[in-house]
Amino acid sequence: MQHKIINDLMNRLDISNRNDNAFIEFLKDKVSMEQMTLANGYPALALFFSQLDRISPEQKFKKNVHFYLEKTIACIQNNNLVTNSSSFSGITGLAFVVWVSSENGKKYQKLIAKIDEVLFQLLDIKLSRLKTQKFFGPTDFDVIQGLSGIVRYLIMRKEDYTHAGYLKIIMDVLIRLSSYINYKNNKIPGWIFIKEMIGAYESIYEDSDECFNLGLSHGISGVLSALSLAKLNGINAEGVEESILNIKNWLVKAQQRDIYGIYWPNRLSLEEELTGIRNEQFDKYHRQAWCYGTPGVSRALYLAGQGLKDHKLQNFALKSFLEIEQRPEETWRSNSPTFCHGYAGLLQIAKRFYFDTKEAKLIPLISRLEQRVMSYYTQEAPFLFKENNGFLIDIGIIEGTVGTVLSLLHTDHFADCIWDYPFLIS
Repeated sequence: MQHKIINDLMNRLDISNRNDNAFIEFLKDKVSMEQMTLANGYPALALFFSQLDRISPEQKFKKNVHFYLEKTIACIQNNNLVTNSSSFSGITGLAFVVWVSSENGKKYQKLIAKIDEVLFQLLDIKLSRLKTQKFFGPTDFDVIQGLSGIVRYLIMRKEDYTHAGYLKIIMDVLIRLSSYINYKNNKIPGWIFIKEMIGAYESIYEDSDECFNLGLSHGISGVLSALSLAKLNGINAEGVEESILNIKNWLVKAQQRDIYGIYWPNRLSLEEELTGIRNEQFDKYHRQAWCYGTPGVSRALYLAGQGLKDHKLQNFALKSFLEIEQRPEETWRSNSPTFCHGYAGLLQIAKRFYFDTKEAKLIPLISRLEQRVMSYYTQEAPFLFKENNGFLIDIGIIEGTVGTVLSLLHTDHFADCIWDYPFLIS
């Protein structure tokens, strides 16, 4: 069934024997698109075919990669270039896809150079602002909009002097963030969110002016993953190990337990941090997904364990993830097949754990999650999936069809799997 769904999307996105313009209009009409973004635009479609080509090189895959990158280039030529540096809605996501599609820089050299030039200009602006900033907001450092998400692309380009230089500067910022600071006569983690720094995410924190976000998508687990992946790839900035330990120790201390086992809340208030007394009203936001909750946090802790060569921490992270299966599924708040807060993200994390550990207990969980993802599949939908409120209308990797379908790839292919790098789980 998985192979059928992958082939179905491949056939629906294949531009062979189609009128190009008519197909693009059909695509725009049927789905919600942000044309230049990895989250939900042409780069995601190019990434889909690029990933298939890495697994099984075929001319038709290369042709489709080129087609969707051409559509991206047309947007650039229309002065439609994205103006933020982020991985999912900005220029880094586009840079990642073009590099992945370039056969290690053999193709698309001029395009890569132009995109990187814009990325470096945007990073200069962002890093200049952060240099003297005492407190940070989610868009400063998170995986979705901030510096942590950018780290994964720069790691791939670490052999280039300029990319390595920006990676070092970003790591220094994340290391500074991961230190402890004095705040209102208390020593607290530097990753505290205060209300004036929350910005676009204000509605999420309306009942907590000062808090700590634990999630992988917008919180400190994303920073832990970024620093751990850098260390695993041989990048050892001064203070990186201490920062990994700071975050790791704090997350382990922040774990909660109930009758089902370990879990991590989405956030902790400053009062909870200082008193150690848990305010259970915040549990109404708790979920089990890539973005928030035990799956993302446990994966970040596992990567930290790999970076630190701490086998006890790796075993703890795996055990924590496995305990999800004991928790009633209605409490997961996974009401979608997609990656960010749906079943596809859970599935990909489970597969990454299995690829690393070969733990047999993961096999039934992977099978269960695959069935959940496939239960949303319908050929009646223009792009294959339904949600609770109708057909899935996003096409991209984070909340759309491409990310959902790619999560169905078999772990036999994971040595060649790069499409999930921006999620900082590998």
